[in-house]
Amino acid sequence: MPGAVDQSDVLFAPGRRRAKVWRHLGKLGRTTVYGNYEHYNTGGIIGGNSFTATGRPRDLRNLFNTGAVTFLGSGADIDVWGAGVNQNIEAASLDVYLAWQRAEADITGSRNGSANGPGAQTISIEPIDMIMSGAVIKF
Repeated sequence: MPGAVDQSDVLFAPGRRRAKVWRHLGKLGRTTVYGNYEHYNTGGIIGGNSFTATGRPRDLRNLFNTGAVTFLGSGADIDVWGAGVNQNIEAASLDVYLAWQRAEADITGSRNGSANGPGAQTISIEPIDMIMSGAVIKF
């Protein structure tokens, strides 16, 4: 079945890389600065196993601009990297964080859903940048 196999490197798997540096800045608490990288080579397209209720891969004809011709997703190659900082405030049992991540993807599809099927194409999705911030209070 085309698109049924996913190969992903996720949390603590061999393909995920994270580097951290810890420092104490003044009396606040430990400051952690980190960077990370993740790579996913998926057989399914866009979430879960990416099959419809009929068990067929999703039709991506609008994404690939193929008009009335059915175009089935066969895989995606995704890279995510980022950096962040976390400041622990020991006196308040509080962590304050700020992180940035960028995700880029190449999506492959064809008329029959196989990677090298008829009309096979790969398109690059415009990168997305995410900025996250927040605080965690520990009770």
